[in-house]
Amino acid sequence: MYQSKHFTLEKIKEGIYAAIVTEYGGGIGNAGIIDLGDQTVIFDTFNTPQAARDLRKAAEDLIGNPISYVVNSHWHGDHIRGNQSFEDCKIISTVHTRELMEEIHPPRIKQQQQTIDQLMKYIQTLEQEPSPQKDVISQLKEIKETLPQLKLVLPDIVFDKQYSIKGSKREIQLITYGGGHTKSDAFLYVPKEQVIFMGDLLVIQNHPMIGDGSPTEWIEILEKISKLSFHIAVPGHGPIGVKDDLNKLKQYLVDLFDFPSEIPNAYSLWNHSEHFNSNIEFLKMYMK
Repeated sequence: MYQSKHFTLEKIKEGIYAAIVTEYGGGIGNAGIIDLGDQTVIFDTFNTPQAARDLRKAAEDLIGNPISYVVNSHWHGDHIRGNQSFEDCKIISTVHTRELMEEIHPPRIKQQQQTIDQLMKYIQTLEQEPSPQKDVISQLKEIKETLPQLKLVLPDIVFDKQYSIKGSKREIQLITYGGGHTKSDAFLYVPKEQVIFMGDLLVIQNHPMIGDGSPTEWIEILEKISKLSFHIAVPGHGPIGVKDDLNKLKQYLVDLFDFPSEIPNAYSLWNHSEHFNSNIEFLKMYMK
C-alpha cells in the first residue's frame, strides 16, 4: 500500500479506498479514491497541493488509470486547496460550493501569501512554548511550504441536486440535500457497495465546526442520509465509521441546543474540544 506522511490508505472494498489524514501531515481533511473500472474518482483534495500530489500518485499506482474526476464536497480549504494537483481533471461541485470558493478563497490566499513572514514568526513562537503543539506546528509548516505557489482551481462541472457517474465496474452518485455544515454540502454514494463519503457532514470522535452552516438543517440532512442503504461511512475528520455514527453527530447537534456550559460527558474524549465553546456562541447568535 502506498505510503505518505500526509495520510494512510484504508481499503474499504475492492477498488474503494479512504485516505485518512495523519496528525502531522498537510492533509487535514480526509479524502477518498473510487475505481469505477474505466474511470477513477477522487473525493476531496486535502489542504495542500503536496498532500494532493501524494493522493494522486497513490490512486494511479493502486488502480493503474489516470484520474478522470475530482469531487469537492464543500468550500472549506482542507477539502479543496489541493485542487491544483488535479488541474487537468474534471472537477465537480455543487453550484453554490463553486460560488463560495470563487468568492472566499482568492482574497484569503492573497492575504496569506502576503503575510508568510508573520506566519513564520508565529510558528517560531509556538515552537518556543513549554509544551509545543507538534501537530499544529507541523500542519502550519506544510501550509507555509505551499503558499508561494498556491492557487485556486475551481470546479468546471456543477450540479444542483444530483450528479451520477457510471463506470464499467460501478456507479457513484453525487448528492446534495442543501447546506448543513456549510451553505452547500455534497456527499458521494456508492450504492452497489453501500459506502458513503460524507465530507464534513460527518465527523467522528471530533467536535464539528458549525459556524458556517445551519445546525437545524444539518440535523435534517443527517436524518435524510440515514434513510439511504449503506454500511460504511467515511467522515471528513476522524476514523471510518458506520451508519450509527450519523446518529451520534446528530445527537451532539441536538444537545447543543440545551446550551451546556461544559462539554457533556458523551463528548469529553472527542478531539478538537476548542470548537465546543465557539459552537455554543454561534448557536446563541443563530437562535436569535
